[in-house]
Parts: sequence; structure tokens; C-alpha cells
Amino acid sequence: MSEGAEVRAAGPQRLRLAYVVKMFPRFSETFILNELLELERLGFEITIYSLKHPALGPRHPQLQKLRARVVLLPERPIEWLTRGPVHVARAFLERPGVVLRMLLYVMTRGTHQAWKRFFQAAVMRTDLRRNPVAWIHAHFASAPSRVAWFAARLAAVPFSFTAHAKDIYQQGTDLDLLRDKMNAAAFVVTVSDYNREYLAGISGNGARLRRLYNGVDLMYFTPARSSSSGAEVLAVGRLVEKKGFNVLLSAWSEVLRGHPEARLTLVGTGPEESRLRAQAENLGLPTESVLWAGDCTQDEVRAMMARAQLFCLPCRLAADGNRDGLPTVLLEAMGAGLPCVSTRVTGIPEIIRSGEDGLLVDPDDSVALARALDELLCDLPKCQAMGRRARARAEERFDLRRSVGQLAEWFQERA
Repeated sequence: MSEGAEVRAAGPQRLRLAYVVKMFPRFSETFILNELLELERLGFEITIYSLKHPALGPRHPQLQKLRARVVLLPERPIEWLTRGPVHVARAFLERPGVVLRMLLYVMTRGTHQAWKRFFQAAVMRTDLRRNPVAWIHAHFASAPSRVAWFAARLAAVPFSFTAHAKDIYQQGTDLDLLRDKMNAAAFVVTVSDYNREYLAGISGNGARLRRLYNGVDLMYFTPARSSSSGAEVLAVGRLVEKKGFNVLLSAWSEVLRGHPEARLTLVGTGPEESRLRAQAENLGLPTESVLWAGDCTQDEVRAMMARAQLFCLPCRLAADGNRDGLPTVLLEAMGAGLPCVSTRVTGIPEIIRSGEDGLLVDPDDSVALARALDELLCDLPKCQAMGRRARARAEERFDLRRSVGQLAEWFQERA
């Protein structure tokens, strides 16, 4: 797709999209924000439907560029229980057969969540009547895709969704419901071949499944090394079990034996923070060797990537089955010309070719992780060569404009 010409030629009705997300904006979900910005650049008009009210906290400056209208759907029980039935009644007057079949389906599910999502979808349908769209897309195969499915049926609009990681792998995921949503969608996007094979096994039919790698803005993340003293290792992610930062801290105590001047910068916050800080203290890590940077904007992360020698994200499988699908931050680091040290989990081997543009080790292996970090810290020319190949790899496979352009074409084909 060249500069969105095909999209602009398709007519005004096809330019309107609805996006359903769990929370907007969400600081950790920069991939959604970047996708929306690129779709707007291509000419789409977007309305975002958020299932939860956004949390207080920092905001990425790029958010100010987004023109999309944001609609907050009723979140608290008192809201959706009082507002929802009125909107269901309005939908019934127009499409009684559809509403009755949906009510029967929701009643057979018999859960609080099923009713909540149905009522949220009814409220969304009323807004769609005033502000019609040609397509509904949701991010995550959990609650957002259910609301998108219900709203699509009520409004007679096609829908699709993107499946990521936690939404399909975590223990307790309702596989029957996931199968129903996949069968109802016009198509389902997922972020790796690993995910696609897994979802095909659930649906029994992979025809509607489409793999689309996350993309990064390669004009924003560019190789730019700044002067820094010592060996700088950067790690970015929510401080949660699946990121494997506990393994990284164990490995870091070994790395410091050969590189006492090295510094590790950990960007992010999360429920594991107090445990990780206690681990660092118990390991006797010098306070100057680990910088706890907290939440940082994309601009701040990009500046840190310019100072770093390499990037590390030792992903692992959490006890509840949660795992990363295709970590966008690895793609950003590669775009910034950094070699990445990571693990052989889900789609990560599809990103990094171990020994060429980074190094991969088995998850939960702190000894192997320490060895990989030491290998690159000891050999700056090798590190830099891998970084150049990482950038070339990002240009070849993970360009935001190419990936969102493909998504736009899929919307156009089926709208």
C-alpha cells in the first residue's frame, strides 16, 4: 500500500472505524496508540470505545496527536445495570430476532461478565447508530472482542479482533467462548506464527486467522548512539512475572563479577516491584549498578536506547500460563540498532535470529543469560554489528507503516 492511496480512494463510509479496547489510554499499550495514529495518517476516522475508565498517571506525548473520539462505556454495575436495558430495548425495536437470539445466548452463559458485556455492547450500538462505522475492531481476545462481537451483531457491522498473549494463554481462559468469537469474526489477527498455530488448534479452522507482526515507527526509533561511560544494559517492561526480571537480576549479579562498572536500567512499574527490589538487595547488588527508572514515556525510552549498549528482556512462562506474544519493545530496541538478549518463548524466535541480530537463551536460565550478556559486553564490535543487523531486520519485517497498511487493506476488503 502506497501512502494510504487505496484507503482514501475507497469512499467516506469505509473510512470510519470503531476500536474496542479494555482501557484507553493505557500507558503500557503503546502498540495500540501507534496503530491508531498510523490509521489516522492513512485517512481513517476512528471512534475508540473503552470498557474501563483510564487510570491516572503519565501520558505519552504522542497521545496529543490522536484525533479519535473516545467513548467510555458503563463500567460499574450500577451504570450498566441501569443504562443497559434501555439500550437493549432500543435495539429490540429495530432487530427483534437478533436481540432475542443474543439474549438467549447470554442467558446460557449465565455469568455476570456475559451480561455486563452485552449491556456495554447495547450502549455502544446506540452510539453507533448516531455515528455509523463500516467496521469494528477490538484489541485482545478477552472482554473487548466479546463487546465488539455483540455490538457488531446489534449494529449489523462486520468485526475483527487482534489476539495477543495473556488473552489466549492464561489459565482460566474460556476456550469455548474464544472459539465462538473466532467463528463469528470476519477475521482474527494475531501477532506471531506461534500464536496462529495455537489458535488454529482451538478453532479447528485456521482460515480466518491472519498473522500480522506488531510494527514500530522506524522513523522514530532510529540508531543513534550517544556517549556514555561504562557498559549500559537496558530492560523495559511491566514488572510482572512473565517478563523474567527476577532471572535478569540473578544473572546481573554474575555479570558484575566481570563488569563491575556495568549498569542495568530497569524501566517500568508493576506488582512485582517490591519483590524485585528485595531480591536485588538480597543479592547484594550495588545500588549504583541497577537504576529503577519507573514508568517512562516513549521519548524517554528512546533516549535511554541511545545510551545503551544492548537490550535485555528475559521473558518466561508465568505460573498461570501468562506469557508474552511478541514484545513490541524488542522491536523498538532493534529499530534503535540495539542487539537484544531474550528467550525462546512464544513468538520471540520469530523476531530475533540468535547469533545474528541478538542472542536467545532458554527461559529461567540465569546462568545462560549471564553468559549471553557477558559475551556482548566483552565484544563491542560484535555488539555493534549485531545492532546493525537488528535494525535491518526491523526494516525488513517490523515496519509500522507496512503492518498497519496490511491491516487497512483487510478492513477495506471486507467492509
